[in-house]
Amino acid sequence: MYEGAVSDEKFYGGISRYENVSEVLKALASTNSIGFRIEGKTIYVQPKGSTNKMK
Repeated sequence: MYEGAVSDEKFYGGISRYENVSEVLKALASTNSIGFRIEGKTIYVQPKGSTNKMK
């Protein structure tokens, strides 16, 4: 689930379908534009600097 205002920023890259989702999240976090938190089976993605605190 994406939280916050949607920007026009685009991300491109590739990853094996056999990699763990944590590898995708690490790649997104490395952009310093996106953060995330996990609650149960839901991943919340939001822009860095959002008023909601990231875990």
